[in-house]
Amino acid sequence: MLHRIRTALGLHQSDDKLDGVCEVDETYIGGLEKNKHFNKKTKGSQGRSTKTKIIVAGVIQRDGELRAKKLDSVGIAVLGKYVIDNIKEGCRVNTDEWRGYKKLHKFFDHQVVKHNTHEYVRGDVHTNTIEGFWGLLKRGIKGVYHLMSDKHIQKYIDEYVFRYNTRSFSEQHRFNMVLDKSLVRINYNDLVK
Repeated sequence: MLHRIRTALGLHQSDDKLDGVCEVDETYIGGLEKNKHFNKKTKGSQGRSTKTKIIVAGVIQRDGELRAKKLDSVGIAVLGKYVIDNIKEGCRVNTDEWRGYKKLHKFFDHQVVKHNTHEYVRGDVHTNTIEGFWGLLKRGIKGVYHLMSDKHIQKYIDEYVFRYNTRSFSEQHRFNMVLDKSLVRINYNDLVK
């Protein structure tokens, strides 16, 4: 039942592109090797390795909508396409210095904060808003769900995106939004495939 509700929550996002000042970032979920027994650790899975981690990319419009999605890669082709598909051309986009963002300057006013030199804010150029959302998502995983499979993680991401985007709404308004989207039918076989 909860997966059916999460599916309805994922339908809440609009198809309009984000506008204004936007932030883009990616994160990795899962695979904390330090918590595993020595003989169960996966070699070479530190940092940005995806051997035991799932990639999630997010875009947020300042004082606006947040979107997040599981991706297969953080390369220029996949990550760049995700950004271009979600943000209007010509907008200002703030990112960190990850090489997957290198070609964004062709489409956007691309501003970079250099985390590797301990630069996190330069005037109003930062990625703190999207990074704050990653903290909420990861605390939800560790504190509530503990483990999410690759198969179902997008539904959990959709739940947290819905919570974030409706954080200023009353509980009644949120509940009515969920009821409005709950007419979507998902049968059991599609749910577990």
